[in-house]
Amino acid sequence: MNADWVRAIESGAGDVGETLSVWPSTGVQVNFFFGWGAPIEFDIDLRQINGEDAVNSLIRLLRLVSSAAGKDVVVRPEGQLNACPVFRVDAATGEATLNPRS
Repeated sequence: MNADWVRAIESGAGDVGETLSVWPSTGVQVNFFFGWGAPIEFDIDLRQINGEDAVNSLIRLLRLVSSAAGKDVVVRPEGQLNACPVFRVDAATGEATLNPRS
């Protein structure tokens, strides 16, 4: 909560629980879903990730969350809870893995 990122907290509908939306760079919105449990799950509109600055800001945000929470971080395409993750940060190593969409 001490970071400079623009953020908004909303009450979720149904089983989603409270949602925190963060914009780590202009035009890139990341939604945190606290009701989903561990690992920490996010979704993101992949169309918003355009250019090196957007990618780097997303990686910094997710590594920070993983490190602070001590949990793996998993990112899925927006609205696709059961989809294969497109990005993962391993809490034990800090390693960031990108899984290309085919």
